[in-house]
Amino acid sequence: MPLLKGLCHIEDAANEAEGFVRFHIECPHCGADHPLMWGGKDKRYGFKWDRGHPQTVHHVCPHCHESITQADYLRGGMPQQGGWVCESTGKRYGTDRTWRDSAGTPCRPPRSLAVHVRTAYSPQRAWSHIVEEFENDLKALEKGDAGPMQLFVNETLGEHGSWPASAPTSTCCRPVPSPTSCRRCPWAA
Repeated sequence: MPLLKGLCHIEDAANEAEGFVRFHIECPHCGADHPLMWGGKDKRYGFKWDRGHPQTVHHVCPHCHESITQADYLRGGMPQQGGWVCESTGKRYGTDRTWRDSAGTPCRPPRSLAVHVRTAYSPQRAWSHIVEEFENDLKALEKGDAGPMQLFVNETLGEHGSWPASAPTSTCCRPVPSPTSCRRCPWAA
């Protein structure tokens, strides 16, 4: 789980890996492949929905701007097939279980690999629940509590965040008390 941009050991390890892969699905409308992306208000692609109505969520292809629903993604109860694509080299690992270069020729796999996976790929997590979680965390952020949104960005999107200095830190960022100071530590009680 990545934490804060520039301060995260997971981000450091991913940056040092020879390959950084994301899972790509094929758009059923245009045939181009792409990862499932969060998108955002300023983007024409990614997850889109009517605010306050998480059940309207759909994913918009960054190439043709057509949509798929989670039912389309999980046709037959199984996630759509795809492949792992390396962002730095263009190498891909597909359903044939062979690493291929950007020209499609079999090649050696990267010596080290960082993998990015979002919760949205899981057939066990409804896209509408992800959107509902985001909307609730956004309300908390608007009230000044960045904790839930940081957790959403880190764990659900699998991304690191950039938070204002005044944002509350998570419990994992608390100093670890020494055995002699635990009697005075308010969270040790």
